[in-house]
Amino acid sequence: MRVLLLLIVFSEILYSQDTDTKRTFNIVWNTQLDAGSDHVSAQFISKYLRGGFISQSTKDAFFEKLESENTAGAIVSSQITLKKYRNSDDDAVLRSNYSFGIDHFSVFDAVFTKDIFGLYFYGNQRYEDIKADLSGMHFSELSFQTIKLGLFQRVSKFGFGINVGYVLGQSHIDITTKKSSIYTAPDGRYIDFSLKANALTTDIDKSNFFSGQGEGFAVDLKLVYNYMNKSLLGFQIDRLGNLNWNDDYKEQNVDSIYRFEGVNITSLLDSFTLDLKSPEELKDDFVKTRPASDKKISLPTSYSFVLHHQFVEDKLWLNSKFNFMNYGNYKPSLQCDLNFQPLKILSIGVDAGIGGYSKWNAGVNVGINLIDRIKIDIQARSLFNILNLDKPASGIGSARLVIGL
Repeated sequence: MRVLLLLIVFSEILYSQDTDTKRTFNIVWNTQLDAGSDHVSAQFISKYLRGGFISQSTKDAFFEKLESENTAGAIVSSQITLKKYRNSDDDAVLRSNYSFGIDHFSVFDAVFTKDIFGLYFYGNQRYEDIKADLSGMHFSELSFQTIKLGLFQRVSKFGFGINVGYVLGQSHIDITTKKSSIYTAPDGRYIDFSLKANALTTDIDKSNFFSGQGEGFAVDLKLVYNYMNKSLLGFQIDRLGNLNWNDDYKEQNVDSIYRFEGVNITSLLDSFTLDLKSPEELKDDFVKTRPASDKKISLPTSYSFVLHHQFVEDKLWLNSKFNFMNYGNYKPSLQCDLNFQPLKILSIGVDAGIGGYSKWNAGVNVGINLIDRIKIDIQARSLFNILNLDKPASGIGSARLVIGL
């Protein structure tokens, strides 16, 4: 969970004005973040991550804002790409090119109940003589790398692009609880624990970059239309493909009812101390592990409509992107930014959007163009959300560096 909540500052750039330099070769590095929650506040996350003291009043105030079911998630991605443009396209809005790139993609997705949060931050003392509901929790994590070869071809006012990639699976965890609960008897005489859960997981000891715990293929497709001057309308599909995990991919099932007895209480104000079996003994009693019956998963495919409209050529323009991704609790999103270029080397803009893992976001962006060889774009799409710490968390932004050779 700490890894998930750390993701608070960056996400994806839309079509920016002249996204690469006019040089024949371009090296492009890009990193994005799209993170948020429907009810978890930025203030609470900030205190938790810093390891600082969270007062009882802060916990109580936040706890009361939670719904019976709450969501949180984050997408983290980075790419480094080498592009070779055709010399004949130097002055074209759409420039034909060949590309080679390496991508990293991670997504975290969680659903948790109000009672799970209460047990984690208050302990079971709050639930004395109350049955806490653990049903409906879901957590998933997926990470992989892709080695890509790409082609983008201009035909009159149209552009067609395709990337074909070899996918290396890094890690995958998928945990779901069904009808589950925990009941603490008055004075802590015993605790009844009922759990029905299912988990799919790769080998966590091998979850490093390019670990190759799985293999697959993916395709990206893009269609762009230059409808007016430097204005563009596009549709793209990213990460269309599958991933097959190796034999270390396991399925674990839990379907147990257990009573913990021998609870020692020194004071009603203290947390309960349980006289339990060892963790390994409990694991053997509860968890049944076997090779996963289906080792194939679909990649998180995104479908996007993109608009880049210039109101005043090279001075004032709008980027807009509608995106849908078939993964977890990620909602259809709309992101827009309005940009102004007061100087040849500088552009500034404002951003706003809804959807994804956030309820809403608003922020700013800046672009710097150095000696026509280096371009830097930074977008802090959730800057205003971070300033409103008591509101649901949103962390959306990106950083992009282009070097022309």
